[in-house]
Amino acid sequence: SSGINAEYGDPKKREELVRLINKMNTSEKAQQVKSERQQLKAQSRKRAMDNVKQGKNPYFAKKSELRKSELKNKFEKLKKEGKVDKYLAKRRKLNLQKDKKSL
Repeated sequence: SSGINAEYGDPKKREELVRLINKMNTSEKAQQVKSERQQLKAQSRKRAMDNVKQGKNPYFAKKSELRKSELKNKFEKLKKEGKVDKYLAKRRKLNLQKDKKSL
């Protein structure tokens, strides 16, 4: 067991492992967001095809509408987890930084 501690006790190796773990977490989150977008698009297409089957004109959602529904889903998820305030505070902070840069 002392070999394992010595191996991971090296700061460079530890930093590399932490970086790899963060990279994996980020890619997993990105994949999840992508799959949620695909589900929203699929639902929209399904509704359009159902309208066609009923003899109505198909209605394909615009990108802006898909973005709005995606944002709505995101806030519902944050609300369930109780993280809305934290998210909004973070957004405010980022926007303040952007404003300072533009001045």
